[in-house]
Amino acid sequence: MLNMQTHSHPELARLVRAAVALAAMALLARAQVMLGLAPFALALFAAGLQARLSPAALLLGCALGAVRFPLAETDLLLLSGCALVLLGTLLSDRPELRARLKEGPLCALLAGLGTLLPGLAAAQLEVYSSFLALLAASVAVASAPAFQMVLAWRPGQAVGVDARACAALVLFALLMGACALWPPGGYFLACVAVLTAAHASLGAGAALGALSLCALLCGGGAMVMAVSVCLGGAVAGLLRPRGKLYAAPGFVLAAGLTGLYAPGSYPGPVAPALAALAYVLMPNAWLDAVVERFFRPGGRERAAREEASRALNALSAAFGELAAGVANLPDEQAVLLDMRKRLCAQCSGYERCWAGEDGRAVRLMCQALRDAAAPADEVSAPMGMEAETPPDVLRVCRRGERLRALAREEASAMRVRRDAETCAGEMFRQAERILGEAARWRSRPRDSPPRLAVAWGASARSQTPGAPSGDAHLLRRLSDGRTLALICDGMGSGEAAREESERAVRLLWRFLSARVEPEAAMAAANALLIKRGAGDMFATVDLCLIDTRAGKAQFWKQAASRSLIAREGETLVIEGGRLPLGVLEGVTPVCEEVEVREGDVIVMGSDGAMEAGEGVLEDALEEGLAHAPDRLSEELLRAAEERTPSSRRDDMTVMCIRLLRARAP
Repeated sequence: MLNMQTHSHPELARLVRAAVALAAMALLARAQVMLGLAPFALALFAAGLQARLSPAALLLGCALGAVRFPLAETDLLLLSGCALVLLGTLLSDRPELRARLKEGPLCALLAGLGTLLPGLAAAQLEVYSSFLALLAASVAVASAPAFQMVLAWRPGQAVGVDARACAALVLFALLMGACALWPPGGYFLACVAVLTAAHASLGAGAALGALSLCALLCGGGAMVMAVSVCLGGAVAGLLRPRGKLYAAPGFVLAAGLTGLYAPGSYPGPVAPALAALAYVLMPNAWLDAVVERFFRPGGRERAAREEASRALNALSAAFGELAAGVANLPDEQAVLLDMRKRLCAQCSGYERCWAGEDGRAVRLMCQALRDAAAPADEVSAPMGMEAETPPDVLRVCRRGERLRALAREEASAMRVRRDAETCAGEMFRQAERILGEAARWRSRPRDSPPRLAVAWGASARSQTPGAPSGDAHLLRRLSDGRTLALICDGMGSGEAAREESERAVRLLWRFLSARVEPEAAMAAANALLIKRGAGDMFATVDLCLIDTRAGKAQFWKQAASRSLIAREGETLVIEGGRLPLGVLEGVTPVCEEVEVREGDVIVMGSDGAMEAGEGVLEDALEEGLAHAPDRLSEELLRAAEERTPSSRRDDMTVMCIRLLRARAP
């Protein structure tokens, strides 16, 4: 992970790599095990030479780590081991040998020999000491591939299970060396590492805390210091869902309380406090990048797959509704067959009209359908809507007086089909956009955290106690982070109105959850309600989409009542408008976008509650603004009931949404 690259400043990148290699060598030189050997330093030295790191930086770091005061205590075993590794690298750096030897085994072999030979010399061939030297050499052999993998890593490259295990081994060695060099410094680095891991999850914080405990103990640290890091990591991971401002103090408190068991050996709370401060001040983008790369590998790919799966499932449900709505609609051939059956069956002139190849009956019906479907100013004179049936038509067709009425009826069915085809075409365009966004999800910039949070409550009453309410409401969070609030009011009251309003809510939720644009979703729902509606049934729509990241709310209304926004002692009014769903084709909703902020209260409701009387809800809202949304909605509904005469009583629904400050990530 020292192999950093920049295209614009290659010289600067090389200097940074050399400086990092020097510092790492100096720390690992202090990570000594049996017989005072430093296998991790020799493993990094061998891997660094194979990775073409600066030999000067590696040797200088080795020398800085080996030097002791007085100079007579300088670690000559490490220096001699580095000399052996360097000699072996130079001897093997020949084309004929490189073709036969692989870098991985060669690196491990050189690191092992660089540790084993000086160790045997220090053991003076004693059996037990020689066995310890062999164990230290085994550590070097096992560590060399891990350092090779870490050095080969580049920013943007995926981190698999093997790479994470290697990174954990390298971190263990670095913390061990830092603790051996300067215990407070090693303690501070361990605290920073554990807090970063706790930012990912409780398990990651506890696991890295245990790793740090072992590293600090191996580096000669006090037991109480090592345990405090481990316990602090578990506490920070436990408090992380509540935010950094909870996790950081919890870590410091847990580490400090642990130090009370052995205050003489505890270095004090300064290192945990500084680490917690650094954690709080560290940008969330940096922490998220580290967490996603090392603790949740493949997170964006997995999230992209899940997002695509959700989009496909939602699209499947939306197209299922669309297919049910446009099923069995007649095409031109079916219309002609139906007209022939209804107009020409049992007619004595049937064979004369339909025999032969001139197709005069088909031409006549097609002309009638064309004139019935055309606008009034484009209708040809012989078959105009208001004209008498021409005598030549009556001479050709004995039932010509019924032809125009039948053509108008069939043309209406064909218009429904064309509207359905237009709706389906729009849905396919929406599907293309949605799937394209899902495909680009991994490469898009990370979404900013939400600025606002939502708390809500709703209350409803039917016109007649015990009878079904014709109102339906829904509040859900969409996959893109927006909050959806929806109220639909079916015509009248009772079971039929309830079915119509619930059908409208279900259709809109299907389309909006599939990320269909609101206007297209309402147009599709309108077309399907016209096709599937019974009689004169329709439903109003009051839709609010709250973007908690941008601090904006979009109000989409079709024949819905006004909405209210209470803000700092004043009340803003969002007016409704236009025809409801299921009445006419091509009706477009009214849309108004407003900025929302912390402390705002949005009130939505059906006309039974919102039209209770001038100023009724405004006064009740001002009096109960401090209440929770569920209690506030109940009080507003009660105020509307009290001011509405029983003769004008209707189904009532009130929804209150309070915008709060989002919890810190």
